[in-house]
Amino acid sequence: MANGRRGSHGKAKSSAPANSTQQDARETSNPAEHDERRERSVPPLTAPTSQPRHDANLTAPRYATLAETNLLSEINRLKEQLEAEKRAREAAEKRASETAAAAGRRASNASHEPVLKPKGSAGQGICLIEVMGLQDDVEQYNTILRDVRDLVHSAQLDWTVDYREQPMADLGNLFAVARQRHPILARFKNDWVTSEIVKQFMRNRRKFAYRKGVLHPTTKHNRVRSSRNTGASSGTDTNSGLSNQNRRVIGHVEPAQDDGDVHAAAPAAAEKTRPRPRKRRRVHDTEEAPEQGRDAEQ
Repeated sequence: MANGRRGSHGKAKSSAPANSTQQDARETSNPAEHDERRERSVPPLTAPTSQPRHDANLTAPRYATLAETNLLSEINRLKEQLEAEKRAREAAEKRASETAAAAGRRASNASHEPVLKPKGSAGQGICLIEVMGLQDDVEQYNTILRDVRDLVHSAQLDWTVDYREQPMADLGNLFAVARQRHPILARFKNDWVTSEIVKQFMRNRRKFAYRKGVLHPTTKHNRVRSSRNTGASSGTDTNSGLSNQNRRVIGHVEPAQDDGDVHAAAPAAAEKTRPRPRKRRRVHDTEEAPEQGRDAEQ
C-alpha cells in the first residue's frame, strides 16, 4: 500500500511539470488569446459611490471637554478685545484728524494776517531768522537768502549804489518772484523781509569791495567819509566835515581874510570875557553898628 501511494504521488509530481510546460508552449504559440483570457479572469473595478459611509462612531453624540470649552471662551474674549481696540483706534484717528484740521485752519487764518515790520533793520535790532520762524530749519533760511541774491543779479540791480536809488519796477518784479518761490515771504507786509535781505546783501557786497579796493566810495556816506579823510590834510574839520568857508560863516570871519587870518582870528573869537567878581560885603554884628555910627558923627 505504501509503495502504491508513493508511486502515485511520484506520478503526480512528474505530470505537473509536464502540464506547465505544455501551457507555456500554448501561451507562446498564441499570445493574443493569452491576453484575452487574462482580461476575462480579472474582476471589473466598481465605480465609487457618492453616498457617505455611515459610521457608528461618527453618528454618535459627542460632548466637548473642559479644555475645549476654555479654549472657545478664550477665543471669544480675544475677539471682543480686538473689536474694542479697533473702535478705540478709529476714535483716536478721528480726533487726530479733527485736531489737525483745526490747526490747519488756525494756521491759514494766521497766515492771512500780515506781519508788520518792527523797528530797526537786519542785523541792527531785527533777526530775520527769528522773525521768519526758521530757527529749526536753517537750510530753508539759507536757501531763501541764496535765491534772493540770485534774483538781485537776475534783475540787474546795481549793488554799488544805495537801496533807495534802485528802480521800483525792478524791485517789484523781484518781490513777486520771491513770493512765488517761497510763499513764506508773502506773510510780511510790503515784502519788508525780502527788502531787508536785499539791503543786507548789497551792504555786505559793498563793504567787501571797499576792503579789497575794487570799488571806490561813491555813495553819500562814503563821500562824507572820504571828505573826512582828506579834511585832515586840507585844514577842514574832521569831526564835522565842514569846509573853511563854512567855518568862516560859523566863526563870523569875513570871507576876505585868508586861511592864515582865519587861524589867527579863531582863538580870539573863541576867547570869552569873564565878568569881574563882585565884592562880598562884610556883615557886622548888631553891637558894633551903633559905635560905628557915633564915630561917624564925631
